[in-house]
Amino acid sequence: MVWIHVYYHECIVLLSTMYCSYKINTSTNLPGFDFGEFSVVRRFNDFVWLCDQLAVACPGAVIPALPDKQVMGKFTPDFVESRRRALERFITRVASHPQLVYASAFVSFLQADDNMLTCAKNEAKDKKKSSTNPIAWLESLTNNKIELDKTAADMRFEEIQAYLTALEVAMEKASKAATLLVKRDRQVATAMFEYGQTLTWLGEAESDTLGTGLCQVGSAVDVLSQSATRHSDDELVQLDEPLQEYVRLLASLREAIKRRGDKKKLYANAIADLESKQQAYHKVAGQAKEDVERAKQMAVEAAQTACNDAKECYERVSSELQEDFERFKAQKANDIRDILMNFVQAQSEHVKKSEDAWRGLIPTLQNIQTTAAAAPTASYGGGNSGSNPFDHPSAPPAPDDEEDMVGV
Repeated sequence: MVWIHVYYHECIVLLSTMYCSYKINTSTNLPGFDFGEFSVVRRFNDFVWLCDQLAVACPGAVIPALPDKQVMGKFTPDFVESRRRALERFITRVASHPQLVYASAFVSFLQADDNMLTCAKNEAKDKKKSSTNPIAWLESLTNNKIELDKTAADMRFEEIQAYLTALEVAMEKASKAATLLVKRDRQVATAMFEYGQTLTWLGEAESDTLGTGLCQVGSAVDVLSQSATRHSDDELVQLDEPLQEYVRLLASLREAIKRRGDKKKLYANAIADLESKQQAYHKVAGQAKEDVERAKQMAVEAAQTACNDAKECYERVSSELQEDFERFKAQKANDIRDILMNFVQAQSEHVKKSEDAWRGLIPTLQNIQTTAAAAPTASYGGGNSGSNPFDHPSAPPAPDDEEDMVGV
């Protein structure tokens, strides 16, 4: 097992060059490493070198995806932290791969000091320039008209490519939707913060229980906005970034399929070269000098060896990629399940916390007194000082029946 953690180390400025470095702490019990625990400092270009070397050493493997390069804003704290998480996911996936974990480039990347890593890079560069691979020169052959018969593996990879095409479209949509969700929730958190401030300011303009209630609600909304911000950050880490990684992983799978196609093309070139040399040998067999005939025969033998090697390489890469594709599908199912599980749990917890906070404000609002106090009265004219001009006037006294009868 290999346990790896990536930490931000420092930002380095050299003349006109500026880059960030990352510290990688490793613990392992695998026999291929010199120590059980060690640390190194690497920059992003070192990760790119490792990714390229893994593709060369294990062409039949789906190489984990690195984060995309970025030109603007790559030194902001948010971007540096996001890249750190992506690099840690990349290196952890490499460490969990049954083939990649034993690649010499991976071992050097994790435990070599700066000088040793530079030597490893130079050796890889020299090996690429002066390759002793007997079939490497076949890449330059372009006049090949050989078409290999379609095999069961070819038909299987046609199915894989059709599956991959559909999955890429769906995963791209899911990733964009997750990005929009995080963006919307961050906007909601910002709007809640601003609304909480306005409620507090409104409460400060009041001096009664309404003002107190408004201030309490404003403070609670401000706390809710902080919770919403943390929730959107969790969504970024647990939903958005993992889905973005899977978009890149699908591109890595397509690259692996392309490498298989390249090996198939080399095999076809080898067959064409063998046939060409066989024809050249048959033209001189028994008719040319012995040394010329021997040279042609040796060329045929060399071409046959190269053809056998190309076939073995192609079939091995094809077989390994089929196995790695099944491993990729199983890993994807587990990852997507975990991504959705984390998302659902986070939504449930956030909604419950928000509901409890909002419900807790109900008593505060119920305690706000809305009954108006008795207004002071005023005196008008020569009437009663306690009279109210808006009261209806008293009815005139009823006539006295006796006086009315006397007057008659």
